[in-house]
Amino acid sequence: MGGARQLSELGRIKWAYQVLGVLPNSSALRIKREYWRLARLWHPDKWPHDSPQQQRASERMREINEAFRIVKHAPLRYHIDSQSTAGVRTQAREPMVRRTAPIPDRVEYVVRFATGGAFGVFVTLVLLLSDVPIALAVVVPFLTAAAATVLGDRFWHWVLKYWWLWSP
Repeated sequence: MGGARQLSELGRIKWAYQVLGVLPNSSALRIKREYWRLARLWHPDKWPHDSPQQQRASERMREINEAFRIVKHAPLRYHIDSQSTAGVRTQAREPMVRRTAPIPDRVEYVVRFATGGAFGVFVTLVLLLSDVPIALAVVVPFLTAAAATVLGDRFWHWVLKYWWLWSP
């Protein structure tokens, strides 16, 4: 916990992801599940009173709680440098754990589809102000919804990067 206070804001977020052992592009559900798994593993009440193991568990639990507090509402997770999907070390003495790509929950897909569709409707309204075929205006909301669902944060990063191209 003491090491996290000396880091920059981005460094603290990276530290928090390492402590929790999750990738920066993990879903909120995955982060919460990993937090609860670590909390069950390191809870100080599992160890004998006033033992070195309980002191170590208390210290580790403080780190885990601080990391979860930092990460649970990280609003722009896609700004963090992506880590290798081969694995993440949670501690120097623990072995590498093979991680697969994160699987977002269904609610996240629904929200991505809805926001992508709403953005597509907005783009369609902008396109209708210029002379474009109606068929293109009908297809755009479906394409943006699909892109937002499949690509997630990469789609929105691209939109924010090139939004000025759509201005009339």
